[in-house]
Amino acid sequence: FDVDVVSMSVPRRLTRWCTLSYGLLLLTWVPLLAAVGHAWRAGWVPIGDHGLIELRAADVLTANHPWLGTWTSASLSAGADLNNPGPLLFDALAPFVKLFGGSIGAVWGVAVINGAASALTLWQGRVLAGRRGEVVMAAACLLLMWSMGSELLIDPWQPHVLMLPFLAFLACAAASAAGHTGSIAWTVGMASLLVQSHLSFTYLVASVGAVSFTLCWFSLRRSPPTSGEGDLQNVDSGFDRARSGQWRRPLVATGLTTVVCWFQPLYEQIFGAGEGNLSRLAGARGSSSDSIGAHLGTRLVARVLALPPWFLRPSFEESIPITPRSEDGLVHFDAWPSLPAALLSLALVGLVAVLLARRLFRSGERDLATLLVVISCAVGAAWLTMLLMPLGPLGLASHQMRWLWPISVMFWCAMAAGAVTCLPSLWWLKVGLPPSRRRPVFLGGLVVVCVISLPTYLTDSGPATFRQYRGVIASMMAQLETVHLDPAQFDTSNLRFAEPFSGPALYVLLDNDQPVTVVDEGFVRQLGDGRRASGDERWMVQVLERDAALTRDSGSTLLAFADGLTGGQRDELAALEGSGADPARLEELISLRRSLMVAIVLIPLA
Repeated sequence: FDVDVVSMSVPRRLTRWCTLSYGLLLLTWVPLLAAVGHAWRAGWVPIGDHGLIELRAADVLTANHPWLGTWTSASLSAGADLNNPGPLLFDALAPFVKLFGGSIGAVWGVAVINGAASALTLWQGRVLAGRRGEVVMAAACLLLMWSMGSELLIDPWQPHVLMLPFLAFLACAAASAAGHTGSIAWTVGMASLLVQSHLSFTYLVASVGAVSFTLCWFSLRRSPPTSGEGDLQNVDSGFDRARSGQWRRPLVATGLTTVVCWFQPLYEQIFGAGEGNLSRLAGARGSSSDSIGAHLGTRLVARVLALPPWFLRPSFEESIPITPRSEDGLVHFDAWPSLPAALLSLALVGLVAVLLARRLFRSGERDLATLLVVISCAVGAAWLTMLLMPLGPLGLASHQMRWLWPISVMFWCAMAAGAVTCLPSLWWLKVGLPPSRRRPVFLGGLVVVCVISLPTYLTDSGPATFRQYRGVIASMMAQLETVHLDPAQFDTSNLRFAEPFSGPALYVLLDNDQPVTVVDEGFVRQLGDGRRASGDERWMVQVLERDAALTRDSGSTLLAFADGLTGGQRDELAALEGSGADPARLEELISLRRSLMVAIVLIPLA
């Protein structure tokens, strides 16, 4: 009878486990689906760099296949044109952009990337700590999604699209550190995606990965032998596992993952025109004149990790404001906290983390303790990255350190899970939470976080800051779809930094196989060497903004024009200009039109 009960209970427990796992996964996908719906209703179109990312995704497996990532703004500090190391982000977006087209394809592509990252995070949490680890990782995913807001969950710009994959990397690194060798290949794969897509992850990923693999080795050495205790040949469990093939399959999988992920950058390095990008990056590593440094870096880490509002809203857009260089060429970060407050808060948080990790190790909760150790090492790696990260000519920008938010989310989730685990049983009874009621309370909290993440939430960060141009860009792109050009150069000399129009314009023209080339070396590296100007072009494509869009040269041919006004506003403007009535309203409409106006023109190339 006992055997029958056990045999019946195993499938039942397995069913409950799978139900919980799928439920948590679907819970993390709901905000992503809601974000796709918000983007579709708002008429999402690419802004600025979004267009270039869509273009390179569409270029995958064509004559202009991208072997590298985007041109990086680190080039401004290095004094040489550099690309992010690899095109894995383009490869991931390519099927969706090719199948659905640029705008909706990019939205779905980013949603799928984030959904896959969430699934990997939950899976690695289960590998690390079973059901408890899965719940902790679900909480981390949902809290990070809530902090980012709906618009950034479908944003293809690298600092935003990589946040949930970085959370997945941290989960994989923790599982690897606990001795789960099957997670090593996933750690390497996620690290490759992060580093190839944005250079700011380089030192961080390398440091956390080194700690994770070292802890993995020690963890396996501490594990019990695979054969009898009296077998002298198997006393050292590390060597026993090596002899029994414990490492063979993970090492093969890791090696294959590394080759697949880094084949394209290595191919460009060896066979590409001119000096390879990896050589450029190695040579430019120390060329920056100054870095963020310990003083400012300590304050920034403390601002997101140790002091309110931590990673919570609205920290994503307010905790680290854009700070340009002052007249003396330095960055004076006047925002709170001060250096003493930052040091004190980090010291207190670090002390609590050390004591909690020690308590977890002593009580046999090695999985949560390992997670806390790995995330604490990530905090140290973030501070180390601040010491080495160059400050650009434009000053301090929060997109350089978006990885602080996933680290903060994972750190506090690990701290909370550790604290809950260490609480005495008597305390649980005092607050009225016996074991039978704890799970519904925790799951109910996750549902609440999911629900509050569903409404539209707009964050002014990156290209999304210029969302007021979306109607203008949509009109401009629709008009450019019908354009047919002779060979022409795209003029980059009059473009302001981070303007929103050139990326979408280039996407439409080049995706439609229009013979448009560029002269500027930075744009050549952005668009591919096959789009370098040959000198035979007789026409030039220009982007004209604001007043320049109306005062264009009489010899130019207008390819596209949009002023951001609705049909009713345009009729009202014409009526007011004719009657002279209501000058205040007239000035308001003229000012609105001037701020949004853009023209794409074709002029003879002198």
